[in-house]
Amino acid sequence: MNKILVIAILATNVFTAARAQVTITLKDVKEINRQCERKIQRLQNLLNKISFKDNNPADILSSIAESYDDNSRNKIFYNSKINFEDDINPHSDAGNTSNVLAETYLKDFNIKYEKKPEFSVDFTDIQYSPVKIKEYMFIVVRYTSNFGNRYVTDSTNYVPRRREAEIRVEKAGGNNWVTSILKIRFFNPTAVADPSEIEVPVRLDSLSTVYLTPTQLKEEQKKDSVANDVRLKSEAALADQDFELAKKDINDGFYEDALDLLTKAEQLKPFDFLIYKEILHTKRLIAENTFQYLKNAADVAKSEHDYANAITNILFISVYV
Repeated sequence: MNKILVIAILATNVFTAARAQVTITLKDVKEINRQCERKIQRLQNLLNKISFKDNNPADILSSIAESYDDNSRNKIFYNSKINFEDDINPHSDAGNTSNVLAETYLKDFNIKYEKKPEFSVDFTDIQYSPVKIKEYMFIVVRYTSNFGNRYVTDSTNYVPRRREAEIRVEKAGGNNWVTSILKIRFFNPTAVADPSEIEVPVRLDSLSTVYLTPTQLKEEQKKDSVANDVRLKSEAALADQDFELAKKDINDGFYEDALDLLTKAEQLKPFDFLIYKEILHTKRLIAENTFQYLKNAADVAKSEHDYANAITNILFISVYV
């Protein structure tokens, strides 16, 4: 037998055996699912920011770049070259689409999807596959994509479509995991399963030799889902408190303090349109109350003989001197 072929077969057998020995715990599964859900929600939030009419074009491009930047806390994708099955064209579906890179998809979405002064992208009915392994560990998250605005090219409205994201899962020590989206495609119910994909066995805990059956795992995930809903409601309540305090600070002129509170609120409730809109508003207020901005405004008012506004801006300037 050809030596190269023998080596290839041996390597394949070793790799398959190594994969078969990989196990995770129930605690791992819960953490992986939480992270994967957050990744899908972050994608939803990114698309909403891109299509938000009042957003600054430079901020949009910055958000796009951060979504595949290894050093960004807002990273969503494995890198800028991952594949999207393009759904920006409302006439596309499984088997009738083109593959584009993440960077291209996001920049096309910025141009081809209608912008309005509210959030219009909503991902619903999120479902998880078991954790699987091939060359790497991953999970498939299936969801319904709802685009509320229109396709700019021909003003066509969108209908809900089922999508799925393949999310890479990597161990980062302890119960810490790193997740990043590798592929996004249309859900195809007739697609043939890849025989090289193996479900990762799930143990009850790190010391246990007991493995959960698929039914037991679903029951545990259902319990975790209920607990997660309680946690999200608690975080939403805290976010609402910070939001109200921020509005008071804005009224009192404490814009930096307000922005800190709003940033905390957004971390607790990251997909809230009102919080995001208030953040943009507060950033504009901060920019408009810098020394240079007020000086320019005073100079303009003076040149136009609008002395009342000139004096007002000079009084504000005195805060910075």
